[in-house]
Amino acid sequence: MDKKGKNEVTAYSVSVGLLMTILFSAAAAYLGLKVGQVFEAAIPIAIIAVGLTGALKKSNGLGQNVIIQSIGACSGVIVAGAIFTLPAIYILGLEVNFTQMFLSSLLGGVLGILFLIPFRKYFVKEMDGQYPFPEATATTKVLTSTEGGSAKTLLAAGLIGGLYDFVVSTFGAWAETLSTTVMHWGQVVSDKAKVVLKLNTGAAVLGLGYIENPAERKWEAPSVINKEKARAMIARYESDEAFFAAKAELAAFWEDLLSGFRLESGDEKLDRMVSVWNQYQCMVTFNMS
Repeated sequence: MDKKGKNEVTAYSVSVGLLMTILFSAAAAYLGLKVGQVFEAAIPIAIIAVGLTGALKKSNGLGQNVIIQSIGACSGVIVAGAIFTLPAIYILGLEVNFTQMFLSSLLGGVLGILFLIPFRKYFVKEMDGQYPFPEATATTKVLTSTEGGSAKTLLAAGLIGGLYDFVVSTFGAWAETLSTTVMHWGQVVSDKAKVVLKLNTGAAVLGLGYIENPAERKWEAPSVINKEKARAMIARYESDEAFFAAKAELAAFWEDLLSGFRLESGDEKLDRMVSVWNQYQCMVTFNMS
């Protein structure tokens, strides 16, 4: 209950929040296992909450929407920790115990919450306005808005994306994954350097690519996608010399980055996991944060 005596934690806000958690956890797990990257669900959940609460004409909509968004936003956190580690256990051929996996994920989530509690007041209250936090700022603006028009846009986008994936997967209208081997130079690179670049044409991946570009740079002409970045990348590696030079530079970068810490336990798989993949995952997580 807030200072005005209005209930924030209600059966409606908790049940909708849990429903959002289940839906977006499944979506994050699917996308993460497919392309290796999860998404932050806070903003879409806030949009859905505002639209749903407005459609149902709930009183104290803001307070209940905050609860819905707070519960639902937890969806991608534990999922990411699970999908990036559990497959490694199967790959290494280790014994899998469901109870241990469940408890480790559960206790990991609880531990994260316990660490978050003492920092919440510091970051939310004492440091308010000193950090940009673009996503949190955007979520707050969505929650404090009184219009649910964005929810209609989100629903329409979801229906279009679902129909798009249905046509691709069911009717095979075009390949879900395009690779550089469809072109002659791509076949040459594949044969000589054993390198193949692939493009996933799924709605989720295309949507992420669309979001990454500023609004004024999404199109180069009406109904023509801006391919400036793609052309620049093709031009950069157009010659064999440029490609192999870039490959050597990349190999040297990773060798230098991973050479600072190495494990030699006698178990090849364990050494590779700790010396290579653990450090790689730490760097990726740091950069994405």
